Amino acid sequence: MEEVFKYLKRLDVNFLATRNGESVSCRPFGDPILFDNKIYILTQAQKSVAKQLAANNHICIVAYNQAEIRDSDGKVLVAYEF
Repeated sequence: MEEVFKYLKRLDVNFLATRNGESVSCRPFGDPILFDNKIYILTQAQKSVAKQLAANNHICIVAYNQAEIRDSDGKVLVAYEF
């Protein structure tokens, strides 16, 4: 988990995707926090993202920079600039 956290911290922006009814919402998020071997993303309770997470806690984190993309099993894939 610490390796994933360090990767997220060195990027300017990451994205959090949540289920929004029958569709998906994706938004940028800022500074993740590592505590007790878990990664936390803070938000306010009245925001849509908090309500979506309360309804369905499955998420997808998209972490990107121009040189690499990390997939779900931790491998680094080379990305090409278009």
